[in-house]
Amino acid sequence: MRPFHESPFQSLTVPITRASTIVFDSLDDFVNRSTRQPDGFTYGVTGTPTTRALEREIASLENGAHCVVYPSGQAALTAPALALLRRGDHFLVSDGAYGPFRDFCVRWLAQLGIEVGFYPANCRGTFRDYVRPNTRLIHIEAPASLTMEMPDIAAIIQAARAGGIRTMMDNTWASTVAYRPLEHGIDLSIEAASKLLGGHSDLLMGSVSTNDFELHKKLRDVQNAVGLSVSPDEAALVLRGLHTLDLRYKAQAKSTLVIAEWLDDHPMVENVHYPAMRSHQDFDLWQRDFTSAGCVLSFSTKHSNLSQYKDFLRN
Repeated sequence: MRPFHESPFQSLTVPITRASTIVFDSLDDFVNRSTRQPDGFTYGVTGTPTTRALEREIASLENGAHCVVYPSGQAALTAPALALLRRGDHFLVSDGAYGPFRDFCVRWLAQLGIEVGFYPANCRGTFRDYVRPNTRLIHIEAPASLTMEMPDIAAIIQAARAGGIRTMMDNTWASTVAYRPLEHGIDLSIEAASKLLGGHSDLLMGSVSTNDFELHKKLRDVQNAVGLSVSPDEAALVLRGLHTLDLRYKAQAKSTLVIAEWLDDHPMVENVHYPAMRSHQDFDLWQRDFTSAGCVLSFSTKHSNLSQYKDFLRN
């Protein structure tokens, strides 16, 4: 029987290759297996041909050179911090960061001797005031989780470059359809592929893309050291989801704007938090930087009574 990789079979879909142990041609090949990394195959934890196919596809969508996929969006956020920060470093994080990631910064990075500082999620113009001499990494999330504020991304990038500081951005809301962080000078573009890239609420995954090969090597090293493996079956599901990403994203954005405007006129609603809506306080920044809108919004009501909230959602 011919080995699988020599098969003449051709398909429009990427085959699902499951593996833990990798076969080596010789003892020398095994001993020197680390030279295969960051993108070769040494053990199933760092991927199979299925996950590599997905990483190449996401990198292409990001207009980036490299990508590493992780088993969740949270894992994709924590990996850069583990790869780039050391004791005594200062990590600057948006105070509108995804809750579990914020918790990771406060509870876990502090135990490693890493200082964590926060800046306002809608920070404009004064970003250098938050930078310290030992700041090594800046986290951006735009818009912010839940409250949906928009920071001045360009001002943050400018301040980071002036200080030789690396930047990472959680771009889950906009995805590569509406904003490509790497094209704007951000070092690491991160997405929770569980959301828009997968598209069907049936998997967990995260991705980190970069144009910097040294950063890419560090990210792969973290994946190997911590055991952040991705199932090839789920990688195949995300590859399938990417085929309809553009269509889904734009249809969802259109529907979300209709819902946001309806909520904005509702007598029980005090504020709608959706930066793509003209009445939003950060609409100008959204319009400047993004080409389309995400499908997540939030709102606050005029009443604080729990039973009234329940009635509102029930109706």
